[in-house]
Amino acid sequence: MINQVEKGDHILIIIGPEGGFSDQEIEFLSDHNCQSIRLGPRILRTETAPLYALSAISFYFEEWRCEV
Repeated sequence: MINQVEKGDHILIIIGPEGGFSDQEIEFLSDHNCQSIRLGPRILRTETAPLYALSAISFYFEEWRCEV
């Protein structure tokens, strides 16, 4: 999960198509240790989901986890 990411780690964001991932794609990602996350209860368009995800990650690492 996001709270286990340490400095120097990488985050790969895979945004699915608006129709969702196929069962075969989900199985492939699961077999390669990808973790599924939700971005909340809203349904986002493929074009806006990356911006939302990057904003959430930026907030978490740059504001919420910042050292005062």
